[in-house]
Amino acid sequence: MSKTPHFNTVLKYFNKPELTPILKALIRISALPLAGLEDTIAIDASGLSSAFYSRWFDYRFNQDRRVKDWIKVHIACGVKTNIVTSINVTDGTSSDSPEFPHLLQETTEGFRVESVVADKGYSSRKNLQSAWDMGVVPFIPFKSNSTGKKLSSQAWRKMYHYFRYNNEAFMQAYHCRSNVESTFSMLKRKFDNRLFSRNEQAQVNEALAKVLCHNLVVLVHEAKENKIPIDLNDVAHKLPLLHIK
Repeated sequence: MSKTPHFNTVLKYFNKPELTPILKALIRISALPLAGLEDTIAIDASGLSSAFYSRWFDYRFNQDRRVKDWIKVHIACGVKTNIVTSINVTDGTSSDSPEFPHLLQETTEGFRVESVVADKGYSSRKNLQSAWDMGVVPFIPFKSNSTGKKLSSQAWRKMYHYFRYNNEAFMQAYHCRSNVESTFSMLKRKFDNRLFSRNEQAQVNEALAKVLCHNLVVLVHEAKENKIPIDLNDVAHKLPLLHIK
């Protein structure tokens, strides 16, 4: 690039829906140089609110569920470096649990994932079995009313018994889930927890751009502090979407 684009140019591109898959692909590409460092992935979601209307904090901690002026960012991230490996952005009222299989699947395409951690909101037979089928051990706590009946999910039965009878070991593995909270904290403190775009499409792309910037910060840190070689050209071929003519 010979010069910095005018901010209006950036804003115009944020309004383009075809930019969304490109930003998602760039986030995945930016995570791949750290694939050798991460074998445990954490999955969670958090909200980004409009700078003009309501705040995510107000929705989360108050009873007024009519507030919809925010979007929800679903991520999978490494628990050692806080690099975001997969992402999806949805309406603020959407459920977290259905995003689990897709986020984990995209991550396993570039990372050798041994285990995944997530909170009780992701506890379902479908999610546990999907992780199990990918060769990933799911450390997701069970709700108080859960039983060990497998109901077509072998993973559910095995992890339920491990949770009940080896709870200390289970919770020790699950403890690293807090790192996904650290990832959201890093993102919001450095790049703000507000979205300044006015329409929904632009807000989605703005949120994705924030996460991409977060990943670039992580890459710089790992390159400088831990001498990790960063070669994006070496991994860019893995996502054909970015082969733009």
